[in-house]
Amino acid sequence: KGRTLISRSTVSIEKATARQFGGGFNSLDEVVIDEMSSVSISTSRSGQQGGGFQTDRSLQVSNSSVLSLENVTAGNHGGGLIALGEVDIVGYSAVNISNSRAESGDGGGFDTE
Repeated sequence: KGRTLISRSTVSIEKATARQFGGGFNSLDEVVIDEMSSVSISTSRSGQQGGGFQTDRSLQVSNSSVLSLENVTAGNHGGGLIALGEVDIVGYSAVNISNSRAESGDGGGFDTE
């Protein structure tokens, strides 16, 4: 089992599009945003799930990190994001989702399974 780790870093993704999953990015692994990191995804779209991003496993945002999703759209589920595992937002961290939508499914902001 692998993981996508963003630690003590800044990631910014704008105007990204995917035909199916994860407009900004798609991870088959656990996603960990840690140690005061900032991840921002804006004006992104996916045809199916996760307008901002999709993870097939868990999502962890921790230790004063910030995840911001703005103007993101999914054709089906998870306008902002979709996580197929657990979601943990801990340690003074923040997740900000604005102007996101799931056009024909569940989770305009985010969807977990």
